[in-house]
Amino acid sequence: MTLHQWHPPGSPDEPVAKRIGTIAAEFIARHPELSPFLLIDRGVLLGQLARWNRLLPTVPPYYAVKANIDPVILRELFEAGANADVASAFEIDVCRAVGVPGERMIVSNPRKDRDTILSMRDIRAFATAVDSEEEIDKLTLAGMPSRDYQPVLFIRIKVPTKGVTQDLSSKFGVRVLPPKTDPTVEPLPPVQLDAVRSIAKHARSAGFTKIGLSFHVGTQCSDPRIYVSALRVCRSVIDDLASDGIRVGWLDIGGGFADLRTLAARGTDVETLLREIGRAVARFTGTGIQLLAEPGRHLVADAGWLVTSVTYDRATDVTGRRVQIDDGVYRTLSGRIHDDREYQLHALRCGGLPFTGVTVQAAVWGCSCDSFDKVSDAVVLPADVQIGDRLIAGCLGAYSTSFGSNTNGFQPAPSVLFSGESGDRRFVLSPMRDQNAVLLKHIGHWAGTGNPA
Repeated sequence: MTLHQWHPPGSPDEPVAKRIGTIAAEFIARHPELSPFLLIDRGVLLGQLARWNRLLPTVPPYYAVKANIDPVILRELFEAGANADVASAFEIDVCRAVGVPGERMIVSNPRKDRDTILSMRDIRAFATAVDSEEEIDKLTLAGMPSRDYQPVLFIRIKVPTKGVTQDLSSKFGVRVLPPKTDPTVEPLPPVQLDAVRSIAKHARSAGFTKIGLSFHVGTQCSDPRIYVSALRVCRSVIDDLASDGIRVGWLDIGGGFADLRTLAARGTDVETLLREIGRAVARFTGTGIQLLAEPGRHLVADAGWLVTSVTYDRATDVTGRRVQIDDGVYRTLSGRIHDDREYQLHALRCGGLPFTGVTVQAAVWGCSCDSFDKVSDAVVLPADVQIGDRLIAGCLGAYSTSFGSNTNGFQPAPSVLFSGESGDRRFVLSPMRDQNAVLLKHIGHWAGTGNPA
């Protein structure tokens, strides 16, 4: 198959995009009917995990499966030693189905529904988080703790944040510092422990003996000072609770670690981020406190590349060039909305004439019937792009397919894990490819039973 590629002028990821284009063409030759699909680079996936373990060896990673719950990704990370951070009964079930036992799961959702609580109890999850006395009462109502099950109970606190995409302390956590405290300014105010102390005492009276502390700075955090500040706050809380006879034995430093693309755009890199956090973590050495974290996006984002097809192309005097693809903001490119992402689109043509090199600005629309489904108002593309050509976008391994919907019946792009070199390339297609087919099968079975209540 003759392969032609085009890359945006000045694209910083052009070398990687060229390689991905070649790999995409290999897969298309085997599965020409499949579009769109999400290529997952196994080497990048496992490399990110290995780098985490090298730079933060005392902070075991509990992968936040909400970032990408595809079984082909979960299996690779879990077999390589990652644990699971789950938030719902369904996430628990999926992780259990790929072989993760309860002692390797934490249920970090501080406000759980009944099904999640019962699933957590049944699989005996290692730990869970709370941010109120009421959440403890929900656990005790479900029979926790018991003689044979004593989970670690993390009390989640709010920590000062700055420069993150979404501040998760605005929703969860117990306040211990005044609102709008700047984490980069010295000194920080003294912590206020009344609410945390009340929750800890309530937990002890309910029979919980394993008490921890947790926080989450928010998404796409690239400044290590935010984590350093949060760890200092935690140390103050832990020391003050100790003076009340309440020992904290575990500390969960949450997630929010930025992906490689965001780090580069902000003038830093992953080594700097994790090394600085590691220095702050080292101050807990010898305290007997066990640390852990919940990286999600950080582990999987840069491993994922979307390959989508052009399904419509037209130029008019009124609206200019309009290109439509078989993905969109309701599918894999939802980061256009929730992350305010701008995507660099690379073009791929399998067969035919090469791209001329002339470019044009075009509006790129998604596949749904909704006019809100616009990927970009003005993106540079080859002037001779045509129906059937493929467009490729990177850094889509996280919060892409997991946020995708089935609007108009378009199911999220299936993941395709690849490994090996040309001539010995191995592709593993996700079992989630046939979600719609499975749904139709069950609808047919349901309809044939007379629809009993």
